Amino acid sequence: MKSKHGLALLAIVCMTVACTENTLQHSYGHVSSAGWARTDTLHFPLPSVTATGLYDFHVGVRYNNDFPYEGIWMVMDMQLTHPLLSRRDTFFLPLNDADGMPLGHGIGLLQYEIPLHQLSLHEGQTGTISLYHIMSRETLPYIHDIGIRISH
Repeated sequence: MKSKHGLALLAIVCMTVACTENTLQHSYGHVSSAGWARTDTLHFPLPSVTATGLYDFHVGVRYNNDFPYEGIWMVMDMQLTHPLLSRRDTFFLPLNDADGMPLGHGIGLLQYEIPLHQLSLHEGQTGTISLYHIMSRETLPYIHDIGIRISH
């Protein structure tokens, strides 16, 4: 009986520590098991901003160790409202170093995240953030999920 209560308490503590009230959005979109096609754009709704200020934007990827390239060239499109803001960023997301060693952490499925920029957001602002790759290969193998994290 004590071990059940101990496990429940541990789970509550872990959830409390893992959640941060400064995170506006943190989610991943799943990519087809056939690979991430250039035409497969991932869309992330931006919930209503609760406080005006500078926000850090990060992009992450979950991928298999067999990914054949050093990284992925990607585009992030943002369409925000009140005040209206449209922004497009092109960036390189490294996944392996120059020697082919993965930068991500994990066993089997690796996860890696990079900071992109800071952006001033305004209270009440909402919108959509879209991500797609611009690699010369039509479909990228061994990519499982692409995500964003926006924190204040």
